Amino acid sequence: MVKQSARHELCVPTELLEALNRPEAPSEIWQAPFDHIRGHCERIAETTEPTDLLDFCDFFLDYQYMPVQEDLLAFAFPKALEAWARQELGTPAPERFKGDWHFEGMWHALAYRPIHPEFFDAAQFNAVTEFFVRVLLARMQQEKRLSFQGSGASPHEWIYLHATLIWQFPVAEQIWKRWWSFDTPELAVSAVQWLSAFIYDMDDNPYFKPWTRREGGGPPTVFETHHMRVKAAPPENADFISSILTKERVEEVLLRAVELLSKHERADQVYETWLDLSRRSETFEERAKKFTTLMRRDKQEMVISWDDI
Repeated sequence: MVKQSARHELCVPTELLEALNRPEAPSEIWQAPFDHIRGHCERIAETTEPTDLLDFCDFFLDYQYMPVQEDLLAFAFPKALEAWARQELGTPAPERFKGDWHFEGMWHALAYRPIHPEFFDAAQFNAVTEFFVRVLLARMQQEKRLSFQGSGASPHEWIYLHATLIWQFPVAEQIWKRWWSFDTPELAVSAVQWLSAFIYDMDDNPYFKPWTRREGGGPPTVFETHHMRVKAAPPENADFISSILTKERVEEVLLRAVELLSKHERADQVYETWLDLSRRSETFEERAKKFTTLMRRDKQEMVISWDDI
């Protein structure tokens, strides 16, 4: 598990700041606002007061639709990444940020207007994606439970982030090689959470109680993202996942999870899941193929369940 002090350090995109030569706030703000209302860029560039997260909402609308003030982008984007990471990892810094915003607009903006190569060079872009990967892995390492009921189950958060990253950036191999190394028990827990969606149906997943009208809930959707999928995922992601999301490889992964989680309160169920992979191998293999098929689709359509693919 990532300790609190380490999470604070993780929240600062140090490599990106170095790649951008530690940019300072621009002395003049000329960025045209998308909604014709000025003020948010000036407040983001202010360093003496905490930044309201809602100002980033307007900032990313400007980025998506308007000519971009590049020195402001260099200063504000790392600041936005820090605010996002602190929210993702539950590591607030009230002296730097205030308010509430869930950063969906950031993902939409980066999907519709990629930051590389228009604004960031390869080294700067790599620093961005490496930061996203590190935060995702840190978020996975907060997972301890293997029993959920009702809405608000914590795995949904990181699973949506995982899908968002592999649909937008060429990072699948970076994520999975570190994730499935199981350096911590929490990474094994998150793997069981994610793989359960490929093995079980909506109403018989042993880790996620079925959806009810009163409480919500149900298992996560592994292909749901924080943004509208507007194009295929990077081909190298689909190729890598296709090569590793196989019955043989997942059987090995689940067996290691059984060993690593032998003292977990749901250890017996993890062992049953390892057995269920063989019992339900046709279901698993069909869904694994559907997952990478969806990743490769040039025209992304509304997909809610496995039956839609």
